[in-house]
Amino acid sequence: MEKYKKYTDAGTGINPFTPYIGTNEGGNKIKHIINVLLMPIMISLKIVPLIMMGILWFGLEKFGGIMGSTIKDRMIGMVALIILKIFGFFNLQHQTLDKHMKKTNGTSYNSGDLIISNHVSYLDVIYWVYKANNPIFAAITTQDIFSKPKIIEMSGWKYMWNMIYNKEIKFSDKRAKQLSDAIKTTKKTVIIFPEGTTTNGRGIMQFASVFINNSGIQSDSEDDEEEQEEQTMVGNIIQQRGGKIHVVGIRYGNGRTQSPAYHHTQPIMNHILYNIAELTNTMEIYEYAPEKETNLSFLIEKSRHLITKLFGVKNIPMLQSTRKDKASFLKYWTLTQQKAYHSK
Repeated sequence: MEKYKKYTDAGTGINPFTPYIGTNEGGNKIKHIINVLLMPIMISLKIVPLIMMGILWFGLEKFGGIMGSTIKDRMIGMVALIILKIFGFFNLQHQTLDKHMKKTNGTSYNSGDLIISNHVSYLDVIYWVYKANNPIFAAITTQDIFSKPKIIEMSGWKYMWNMIYNKEIKFSDKRAKQLSDAIKTTKKTVIIFPEGTTTNGRGIMQFASVFINNSGIQSDSEDDEEEQEEQTMVGNIIQQRGGKIHVVGIRYGNGRTQSPAYHHTQPIMNHILYNIAELTNTMEIYEYAPEKETNLSFLIEKSRHLITKLFGVKNIPMLQSTRKDKASFLKYWTLTQQKAYHSK
């Protein structure tokens, strides 16, 4: 896609925003043909159960509190797992790695924990609702002209739809708060996607400066000190609560007629239908979980580097691109697609 070349990352040549689908099952044309022929059948079989699960999830979010938060969260987690199965994720490959990047025992997610993850699709959200027992999602606000972004706490349901429709959350929103304040008061695991938006999964974008404490106008020379302050505060609060920081990388298989990655370049219903039409989909989750880590602020500081390292030989590089670059790309993408349509 030559016309989108200006949005490629300068250091790697990767464009993290354009639709990316690998060769069909590694070049297996027969399997690809079978997938295409089965698409109408798979969609007709799966669409009704998917709608039913969506309605049930919405109902549990609205009225499940009468059963108690524990039962409500478990039921929502089960609904999320069923939805993942409908999408074809029968083998969720969650690998936990130690400080030497070798496999170790799995880990649990508890109140006061923080999960830092890359962001590729609304399916990430559904996965974490299942895996972390309906956690709190820290949605990143826009950046004020003088200050760094804050976060707003959201349920998985609300965060997912907010992400799907690419809704901008204003810095001035009355619900906005520091990440450290959210971790201090929540009774659940907190998840944050520091890139602030989704990519096509080919690289890890720059993180939004969400770990910086918004105490007022700061010069550039003071940014690093301020960031360290918020990182230390978050780390100390988690440590005081007996919590952990989980650094996680998520990757999807790209050998399908439609990649599970969703980065707002097509209508959401098209993306959903193409993905439920697949016989199977692949999701790989790699988590950095050292047995003992006392310096939690170090994990925050190095989280972006650690995410790229988690993928091992199939390394996904760090990029210079930001969520502002994606916003600019989407405007240009929409313009070029409209021109292409009207020129037909």
